[in-house]
Amino acid sequence: MHRLSDAHRGNVLELSEARLRRMLPETSPSLRAKNTMIAAIIPARSGSKSVPNKNMRLVKGKPLLAYAVLAAVQSKKIDMVYVSSDSPDYIQTAMSWGNSVENMGKNKVEGIDRPAALSEDVPTEDVILHALRYIEREGYKVNPLVTLQCTTPLMSAADIDVALSLYVKLGIYNSVVSVTEVREYPDWMFQMDAAGQLVPWTGKTIRGDLGVRQTLPKLYRPNGAIHITEVKALREQKSIFASPVGGYVMPWERSLDVDEESDLKLVEALA
Repeated sequence: MHRLSDAHRGNVLELSEARLRRMLPETSPSLRAKNTMIAAIIPARSGSKSVPNKNMRLVKGKPLLAYAVLAAVQSKKIDMVYVSSDSPDYIQTAMSWGNSVENMGKNKVEGIDRPAALSEDVPTEDVILHALRYIEREGYKVNPLVTLQCTTPLMSAADIDVALSLYVKLGIYNSVVSVTEVREYPDWMFQMDAAGQLVPWTGKTIRGDLGVRQTLPKLYRPNGAIHITEVKALREQKSIFASPVGGYVMPWERSLDVDEESDLKLVEALA
């Protein structure tokens, strides 16, 4: 088994996209078992409290939803793309953008009608498992399952493909998720009490090496873009972070998550 051991730091692999492509053989073993496909599910409900109609907001003339759909369609490893939504307009938009890509084949994108009970604030896993049951009823066997979030619109098809290659080449993780290096450290965070006094979150006083960024350990956070999960582990653990979990590191500029109006301006500037 090819371990890529020089790149390990715990269970996060610090590999640039270009470096990983160089380390992998040009013709990689198929990710698919016989009669099994790789499916991507993009959850896209119509309700959004912080940014109204967020998934349909335009960035450089394209809705956020279209960015995730196009990245999935242009992936060389994903066979089918399913958009789970409570909105017929969202599904139509996704299919219109995704199925019009030249040289990618037609009808790679399908919609899944999400029931009302799953259209509120529910765990993502409930939505993903509902979509998986739908796909299996169509007669398909899926493994692994790729969850893509349209609120991280700057991920690329290459990000998806490299993360999938990482998943299969290592063969030791039940899931691989995209992460980015943190820029704000827990050791520099505080709670504020009722009197306005700052209380160190970690209980440590900032002094000496603790105040020098270069001496602090590298930490990572999920950026929400890509979750690759082995289906059996997804069902057993009911988590798209099924352990053990490996990490695919993405740079900050492709890890922007749209949660506020100001985030849309940043994405617009970098798209």
